[in-house]
Amino acid sequence: MKEKKSRKFRDLEFWKYSMALAKKVLLLKNLPEPIESQIHRAVISVPANIAEGVARGRGYTVNAFRIARGSLAEVETLLRLSEQIGVEETFAKAFDLITLVELQLDEAILELGSITGSVGWKSNS
Repeated sequence: MKEKKSRKFRDLEFWKYSMALAKKVLLLKNLPEPIESQIHRAVISVPANIAEGVARGRGYTVNAFRIARGSLAEVETLLRLSEQIGVEETFAKAFDLITLVELQLDEAILELGSITGSVGWKSNS
């Protein structure tokens, strides 16, 4: 009998890393209100979109992973902005987690996209 491959989002390393990132960011102190509320929404959406993509199945997974990737970029941007305006927090661990999630999420998008044929930008020509 052929072994069934697990389709549980909880088994994905990049989902686990995204959960750790969410916890780290949600516990940050001293962020200005506009940044705090926006970064909270963005960081929560990363693992949520990964989970939703896996749960809905292959036809939706690539799109959901791309949405998660966009939210991840938003989190990084808001952390870098916080650094630039002088928020006195150490973001090194968060940046490390962003890199881990980013690399594994990009790999998953490429792998799934090659299966579904939905990788890359569509040409206007």
